Amino acid sequence: MENLDSTSTDTIQSLTAEIIALEENKIEAQNILNETQADIDNFIDDNDHMLHQIYDEMLDECYSDQLESITFIHLSSVSRLLSEYDPIAYRCGFNDWLDGFDLNDISEYHDLVCEVETQEGIIESLDQEIADLLDLIDEMKERIK
Repeated sequence: MENLDSTSTDTIQSLTAEIIALEENKIEAQNILNETQADIDNFIDDNDHMLHQIYDEMLDECYSDQLESITFIHLSSVSRLLSEYDPIAYRCGFNDWLDGFDLNDISEYHDLVCEVETQEGIIESLDQEIADLLDLIDEMKERIK
């Protein structure tokens, strides 16, 4: 019986060490998740120039025909005309466009969202593994009693 208790104690210690390693992996995954979520939260501010370029391209594609009919202004694009001659309308239009724009269409943003989902899956899996090991330890302790 003493040998069984010693083996069980060794197994419990081994399982406890495994739980500690899983907890460390979970902390690492949580840190990556937090950093990635911060990148998502700051994406618009960090990529303001790129988003303005996309908006400008949309304006230029949609309204280039109207610019050709304005002969007294010599600017190369509708976006430039609007931003220089009516900056308030340009900013309001940009904000309205941004509200309806799907950031997932930008691969960098989509990659961040995928990374969040991946890390959440890893954390969920680690939580389940830890819970299973804790249950196993509890069962072993009950058998020893």
